[in-house]
Amino acid sequence: MVKVRARRPNPYERQKLHRMKRQCTNPVNSRHARVILLSGGGVSNAEIAWRVGYSDVWVRQIIRRFNDGGVPAISWYPYYCAHGEPRKFFSEIVEQVVEVALSSPKALIGMNCWSLAKQTSRFAVYTQEIRSRHARKQSFIHRLDRAGL
Repeated sequence: MVKVRARRPNPYERQKLHRMKRQCTNPVNSRHARVILLSGGGVSNAEIAWRVGYSDVWVRQIIRRFNDGGVPAISWYPYYCAHGEPRKFFSEIVEQVVEVALSSPKALIGMNCWSLAKQTSRFAVYTQEIRSRHARKQSFIHRLDRAGL
């Protein structure tokens, strides 16, 4: 097994790694930064793996990525790194949203304006109605065309 050590980060990278380590909203980046900082401090890969909760193989992989590409190579952002196609809504859900959005609150609930609680309860009622009947895709597209969407 070859010993892999993180290269010495330049001052900007060190500052960025310390900021990443303190991130509470992205624990993946925080752990990756800890791996690099511990490796730069002379801690063995097995010790780093134990401290951070990764395997030795994954610790070496993170260090190699950092050595090759710097901080951007170990940064992980879920909204950029998502695999596959964007999420799709079923036609029933889209139909429900369009129907409520195009209707006036006066006609549906007897009030002059929407509130979040009223919209949520109305969507729940529509969801039950839509589950009880299955709308065909062509009729849905036709309704969207009539609505001008």
